Amino acid sequence: MTVQLNQVPLMDEVWKVGNTFYLVRFVLNTDPPIPLVWEVSAADVAALGIGRPTRTLSAATFASSGALPMGDSRELLNTTDDPVAVIQSNYDTEIKVKPWLADADMMAIWMAAALEDRPISAAEMQGTEWWRTHSATERQWLTLNASDPVTADNLIADNRLRVADLFQQAGVDNASLDLINLVADNWTSGVWT
Repeated sequence: MTVQLNQVPLMDEVWKVGNTFYLVRFVLNTDPPIPLVWEVSAADVAALGIGRPTRTLSAATFASSGALPMGDSRELLNTTDDPVAVIQSNYDTEIKVKPWLADADMMAIWMAAALEDRPISAAEMQGTEWWRTHSATERQWLTLNASDPVTADNLIADNRLRVADLFQQAGVDNASLDLINLVADNWTSGVWT
């Protein structure tokens, strides 16, 4: 069942917890489905056309639902883009430069750390099959991303510029952005050493 509201994409449900409403979309390819929730400010309840919630939950039930807070409903205003599809697209883009996110064990560690608002320990990473089966350069890239994501993102951007320059120096003036990014990202992440 979907819920059509004003000015936001289709939602799966609307939850009410105490006096707070939440827009809910489920990640369906998980067992159980993971609810992604956007909090609705009191001022926006009427503007979005929320009458009655699909479900009313106690604070304890909400806390144990596994709901992942995604922000507030204003982030969804005036778009028809499915937020789950946007997250999937962003994920697909991220795994190009962070291939360990495609590994179930590593993703579980990454998500647990994010949910618990803590850094990922070296021992957690080193205990995975991914760590044992990848090169030292790939592990170095993973460690940099875990410890200093801003520096890692800057390194990606710098290496993309460097690869574009190398293509031009080699006389390849029409290299596509996709090709430049592929070469730079594989080089940066240690896939190509």
